[in-house]
Amino acid sequence: MTYRIAGLTGSQGATSTCRTLVEMAMTRITRSHDAIGAIYDLADLQPSLGQADSIGALAPLSRAILETALSADLLIVGVPARRGSYPGLFKHVFDLTRHQPLAGKPVLLTASVDEDAEALMVEHQLRLLFAALGADPLPAAIIAGPRDIPQDGAISHRLRARMNHALDQLDPRLALHRGPIAHAA
Repeated sequence: MTYRIAGLTGSQGATSTCRTLVEMAMTRITRSHDAIGAIYDLADLQPSLGQADSIGALAPLSRAILETALSADLLIVGVPARRGSYPGLFKHVFDLTRHQPLAGKPVLLTASVDEDAEALMVEHQLRLLFAALGADPLPAAIIAGPRDIPQDGAISHRLRARMNHALDQLDPRLALHRGPIAHAA
């Protein structure tokens, strides 16, 4: 069975560190599993996201992207942690959803941080958000600071170990949550 994976980042563009983390995880998962995937950024849901009060109020393309992400077998989320939190617009995406689309869905949490202390945001805010939505966040998150992905693109041993640890927890959760087969957008 082909797994469908969706990545959703809390960044506004395709050149962010959190996007890089989601891409790295997506690449590893699609290479090691029978999986297809797509990654979306907050910018892909604009301009209607900020004004929407439900999924139905989104523009048709934004709605299709969000529905694709919510129906995936695995959701990889990536957020920039700044000043102890993640972007409010990212939270708004999940305020638009109902609990059912995420019930039991495995979610891999990733975050880019400027300082190590900001990594606490993942445990104290991001994990709680997805648990409250009924999702199944993987126990280990992938967190990267500025020294984990230098300008030359090589990743640190610390980041490589974090990614391996998080992805080792994936197989049992994917086996539990098998969604219907569909083509990724």
